[in-house]
Amino acid sequence: MVTLSTDCYVPTHCSRCVRAFLAPLRAGADVNCSICGGLAQVVPGEVYRAEDAVLFAQVEAAFDSVGLPLAETFRIVAELGNVLERTHSPYTLLLRLLRPVPGLRFLEPTHPGEEERLVRGMGMLLAIAAARVQQRAEMP
Repeated sequence: MVTLSTDCYVPTHCSRCVRAFLAPLRAGADVNCSICGGLAQVVPGEVYRAEDAVLFAQVEAAFDSVGLPLAETFRIVAELGNVLERTHSPYTLLLRLLRPVPGLRFLEPTHPGEEERLVRGMGMLLAIAAARVQQRAEMP
């Protein structure tokens, strides 16, 4: 039997305020938005730790600051969906993503060992962009 640690956090998005955030994983429990209290949905993606919430919020802020059109958001989701490139060539991928989302420059590794943070950031960006695509698809 597989048990998940209580310190597992999953990407979620709120249908009311359109925010994405990390929420603790609790089987069968509703997730409410930490901003507006609205019902949030889990976005398929990676599992994170509580300490990743700050990085997730920074990635979301960088993404939201540019207000990308839906077509560009789709392109980013498709590009980030390549798990091999996202994990084996994250810096190359980041360089391509800096053109549409320059605020992601903070993910650029400046010290040895920071590549893991970049890989996590790319996975977070995938969840955030996928949530934005889903939200726009649900709009009337």
